[in-house]
Amino acid sequence: DGIDNITAYQLQLIQDVSLTTSQLCVWLMNAAIEKIGNPALKDALYFLSITHVGLCENDLESLILLKYNSWNALDFTLFIRYMGVAFIQYNDGRYTFANDMLPVCKVARDFIIYSLLDQVTPSLD
Repeated sequence: DGIDNITAYQLQLIQDVSLTTSQLCVWLMNAAIEKIGNPALKDALYFLSITHVGLCENDLESLILLKYNSWNALDFTLFIRYMGVAFIQYNDGRYTFANDMLPVCKVARDFIIYSLLDQVTPSLD
């Protein structure tokens, strides 16, 4: 009886959500970033979303240090692990969106580029 009520509630939540799949993916990523509490992760996500070959953690660190005073590798690792299937890591250490494994991530990736442009202003000076 309890599991049936929980399942019905979860299904109702899904039906009530007025977000597209890509918007939901972005919302989840933003919620994870908020939960971790490191705004630099939004910038890292932005950089990952505009590269088609992926970036290794050292690349991300170098880019983030252009804007922030520090890079927290633990926060990045927590984010990647929390988001799980949304990313893949190649043998050479590069991270990228798992658009080959999850077609929805390709859509989310395109959406992220536009949704984060106003929020992220990387300084490349």
